[in-house]
Amino acid sequence: MPKDFNKTYINKFNKMMVNIESKLNRNDLSGVCSKAKDIDKFIQKDINQLREAEPNYSWDDIQALMKEIPNQLCPDQ
Repeated sequence: MPKDFNKTYINKFNKMMVNIESKLNRNDLSGVCSKAKDIDKFIQKDINQLREAEPNYSWDDIQALMKEIPNQLCPDQ
């Protein structure tokens, strides 16, 4: 796949991370949990493109963290 195409995956991931950071800064735990679930689904769906675009990231670890956030912050959701 062309590098530019894969960059769109990284750009989307980065925007999602900025969004979750913003919710953390506002102490919006429900929003954090919702966005963490979205990021987890995004990584799961597009893991191969993400690995190709950014091979130095530990995508499995990032995904595991996104799965853990709702468990820790929003166990009732």
